[in-house]
Amino acid sequence: MAKFTGKGAEISVKGGGATPAYVAVGQVAEIGNIDVSADEVDVTTLDAGDYRDYLQGFKDPGECQLTVLFDPAMADQGSDPDGLFGIFTSGETRDWVIKVNSSAAVGGESFLSFKGFIRDWSFGALNPDDPQEIQPTIRIVGPITIEDTMPSLTTLSGPPDGGGDIKRRAEEIARRRAALDAEEKRLKASASYVEHGAGELVAA
Repeated sequence: MAKFTGKGAEISVKGGGATPAYVAVGQVAEIGNIDVSADEVDVTTLDAGDYRDYLQGFKDPGECQLTVLFDPAMADQGSDPDGLFGIFTSGETRDWVIKVNSSAAVGGESFLSFKGFIRDWSFGALNPDDPQEIQPTIRIVGPITIEDTMPSLTTLSGPPDGGGDIKRRAEEIARRRAALDAEEKRLKASASYVEHGAGELVAA
């Protein structure tokens, strides 16, 4: 049996793009509590005696609020597609991993993995005595798993990522199509045709 503080804990989020990887969020001051709860179903019958009887119902995985020392120029915090504010703006559901201290034989670490989207965002008050902070809140979707090794990018359970990868591919295709359309218009505008003797049309 071992006892630990939260020192050294870390939260990472799965990036997008063709070769996604987990990226640790920088300058995290606190990873808030995660309160998982379950509904209770009253199954008391007339012959139950003096006490009501219950079964566990649906589980709610809860949420996790981060406190981050805010630097909007950092790619993992700002408006970049994989930055915290970018993820909040897009509304994408992402894969998240929290590294915690553990007596696990390998590395002395364990990992809480889950899917979630950033539901709430708070820019902290600005004053001369406190650090500049943000507080994004991750709404967890689906189960939380505990593993002794960093999970692979393809093993997290829960619903898909909200179509984020499909959306990015569709946007890239749209950009390419727009570029081709613009090139076609440019070529047509630059080509002038003149009519020769017998009415034959040729490119000048």
